[in-house]
Amino acid sequence: MGTALASSGLAGLAGLTRAPGSGYHGPPALTVARAFTEWALDPWMLALVLILGGGYLAGVRRQRDWPVARRIWFLGLGLGFLVIATTSWVGVYQPVLFYARAVQTVLLVLVVPLFLALGRPISLAVAAFPRAGPNQARPCRRAAAAVAWLAWEPRSRLEGWPSWPGRSRLDTGARLR
Repeated sequence: MGTALASSGLAGLAGLTRAPGSGYHGPPALTVARAFTEWALDPWMLALVLILGGGYLAGVRRQRDWPVARRIWFLGLGLGFLVIATTSWVGVYQPVLFYARAVQTVLLVLVVPLFLALGRPISLAVAAFPRAGPNQARPCRRAAAAVAWLAWEPRSRLEGWPSWPGRSRLDTGARLR
């Protein structure tokens, strides 16, 4: 019985050494040429980019004097880096290579939001659609104030701990004295 377990264990170990070569179903090894040619179309990301770009262009069309630099930042660099981060070699190899995942994370967390914000899409929306002014924005401000109040003024001490760590430390410090 012991030799059967030992031999089955060795057979399983031999199977493990063969599995990575024959069982790998990811993209081929990354080379410089493949970094420029490996692209994967993600329909959801394409739809998001088209909706964001179309909305921004609709606003720019209504606001003729919108600066060209902001258009370049939002459409060219912001949405461009979003496409690169999700559909280029970075998006293809991110499940397989750690540094591809790290590059994608840096692009999506730091670079894309920076350029999207430099395009100032909210300022464009306010300038392009002036009728949606203070009277129609009042419910949004009320909702934002309610959310801020819920986060700032908890109803009990237990609710307050996750809402603001500094306040929780002050509360616990006051109780310890």
